[in-house]
Amino acid sequence: VKVESDLSLISHMFELLELLGVSFAKVLNRDLLGTPGWLAAFVNDICEYLADGSNGVIPSIRNSVLKAFGKYHDFEKEFTQELNEKVTFSMERDEALKTYEQKLHEVDDDMEENDEQVREVLRSYRERQDEIIQTVTNEFIPKLSSTVEIDHHKNLSQMKEDLLFLNDVQYDASVHLTTVQSNDIAERKKLLTKLIEQTEIQMKENGDLLAAHCCAAYDAVRLLTDSTPNVGFGTVDLCVKGLSTGFDWIHLLPKGAGEFAPLKMQRYEKLEKARQRKSAALAALERERLRRNMTEEEKERARLEQLALQQEQWDIEEQQLVEEALELLFIAREERLSTAELTELMTLWENILDLKEKRYPKHLKCCICQNNLGCVLLEFYGPSHPIGSNASFLFESAVKCIMDASKSDQES
Repeated sequence: VKVESDLSLISHMFELLELLGVSFAKVLNRDLLGTPGWLAAFVNDICEYLADGSNGVIPSIRNSVLKAFGKYHDFEKEFTQELNEKVTFSMERDEALKTYEQKLHEVDDDMEENDEQVREVLRSYRERQDEIIQTVTNEFIPKLSSTVEIDHHKNLSQMKEDLLFLNDVQYDASVHLTTVQSNDIAERKKLLTKLIEQTEIQMKENGDLLAAHCCAAYDAVRLLTDSTPNVGFGTVDLCVKGLSTGFDWIHLLPKGAGEFAPLKMQRYEKLEKARQRKSAALAALERERLRRNMTEEEKERARLEQLALQQEQWDIEEQQLVEEALELLFIAREERLSTAELTELMTLWENILDLKEKRYPKHLKCCICQNNLGCVLLEFYGPSHPIGSNASFLFESAVKCIMDASKSDQES
C-alpha cells in the first residue's frame, strides 16, 4: 500500500500513522501535542545532553582529545577565518590551478568538439581544488589511519582466544609435547603478546584521533552549515518525511566548552539575582538597625566618614579631569590645533570650573579655576578676540573671590 499525503498539522500525521497500524502514534499525539512546550523542552534536553558545564557528550570528547594531543579539541578559530585564509592563499599560488584556468580560457566553449575537453579540464580543476582543501585541512588535524577500517576488536578477541588456547595446551598434563612443539608454542605466544600490545596501542591512537575528527566535524557543522529543512525516517514499507521552514536549529547546538545549558543558566541567574536582592535587603535592615541604636556622637562620626569618602571620590574625579585638560593644553602649545580641538580644550576647562562652582561655591578652588580658564583664553585667543575678552571678567571675578575669602578669614 502506498499512501501520499500533504499534511498541514502534525496531529494529522500521527492520525495517519495510527490508521496505518503504528501502535505508539496515539501516545505521541497525546504526549507531544498535548503537552505545552514539548518541542522546546525536547530541544533543551538534547542540548543539555550534549553539553552542560563539564558534563555531556561534547565536553567529554573535547577533554579526552585535549588530554591525548594537547590540541585538536576546539576548531572555532580555524574554521571561521584561518582555514579560509589558508585555502585562498594556497589556491592563488597553485601552479596546477593556474594551468587549468589558462586551458579554460583557450578552449572555445561554443565548439561541440571541445565539450568533452572542457568537462575534463573542469573535472581536473575541481579535483585539484579538493586536493588543496584536503591538504590544508590535514594541517589542522592528522588524517585518519587506514587501519581504522580494520575490525581491531574482532582481531584482538581472536588473538586473546588463541593465546588462552596455547596456554591451555602448554600446561595441560594430558598433552605430551615435544621440545620443538614447546618452543614453537612459546614463540607463538610471544608473537601473540606483542601483536596484542600493538593492536591495543593502535586502537587507542585510532580512538583518540577519531574523537579529534568528531570535534572537527561537530565544529564544522555548528559554524559553517545551515539548518537541515528535510527530515525523513522509516523503512521500505513505511517512510515518513518532514519539511520545516523558519526553524534554525544549528545555532542551538552548544559549543561544549564549559558553558551551562541555556535553561539551567537562566535558572541559575534568577537564583543569583534573588540571592543578591536578599543580601542587599538584609544589609539594609542591618544598617537601619545600627543607625537606630547609634548615639549622637556615633551619628556625627558616621556623617563625617561619609563626607570624607565622598570628598576622596571627588578628588579622584577632579584630578582626572585636570590631567586630561593639562595634557591637551601641552599638546596645543606644541602643535597648531584646529578650531574644533581648541573648542574641546576650552570646554574641558569650563567643565572643571562648573564642577568646582557646584561643589565648592565661593571657595578658593573656584578662584583658581577662574584664573586658569582666563589664562587659557588669553593665551590662545588674545584680548582682542571676542572669546578672549572674557578673560578679563574671569580675572576680576577671581580677584573679588580671593578678597572676599581673605576678608572672611580676617573676621573669623
